[in-house]
Amino acid sequence: MAASLLNFDVSNSLLTTVDISNILWENQPAFCETDFSFNKITSISNQLDWTCKRKTQFGYGGFVNLSNNNLSHFVKFYEIGFRNIFFLGKLLSYGFDLRENNWICDCQMYFLASKSSILLDKMHRSYFEVTCHSPPELKNVLLIDIIKHQSLDHLICNLTIADRCPPKCRCFYQPSRSRTVVDCSRTGRSGLPSALPLRTDLEIDYRLSSILNNNHEQILLVMETYYIIIANI
Repeated sequence: MAASLLNFDVSNSLLTTVDISNILWENQPAFCETDFSFNKITSISNQLDWTCKRKTQFGYGGFVNLSNNNLSHFVKFYEIGFRNIFFLGKLLSYGFDLRENNWICDCQMYFLASKSSILLDKMHRSYFEVTCHSPPELKNVLLIDIIKHQSLDHLICNLTIADRCPPKCRCFYQPSRSRTVVDCSRTGRSGLPSALPLRTDLEIDYRLSSILNNNHEQILLVMETYYIIIANI
């Protein structure tokens, strides 16, 4: 039987990134723990362009501790070698502790959260209890509670003027409903915005606005370009 490295400890160091090749060990029959906790890790890289293949084996796995770092967003799986998402099933024998990081619970968290409900129905571990660090309305909320309570509508990304969000309006992308909302209600606007986010899934809210009384032809033109207007007409 091939030898196994049972414990690998680089905790309490000054690491800012860790490569996927240091987390997942091929041809390793088993290990107890790899400990990256209490570093300053902000990202997981794939500098060797590693790819998980159909024949890739990870043995019996072990525990990977990435707690107490500076991670804020989950990685895009294809960037760390999982171009086929079904190959993630090879990691069921692994445990990952991702608690006590600066997790931003926004639209980028939606994909993972929406796919995790199936797993949570079958198994639960205390290290699944990742807490949101931001936005403020979700601070200290457990991601697992958002998933269990089917509150994925809260996982949104706010858009700014740089994203062509009109002044005084609130804009956000909401993947759970496949829409980008431009909320200009109660803004006192009297004319249509000169720019809107460059998306095809827009829902524009002009409720309680004088725009509706003065811009019927422009509104029809906007509707013809596949925008949806929510209004009290």
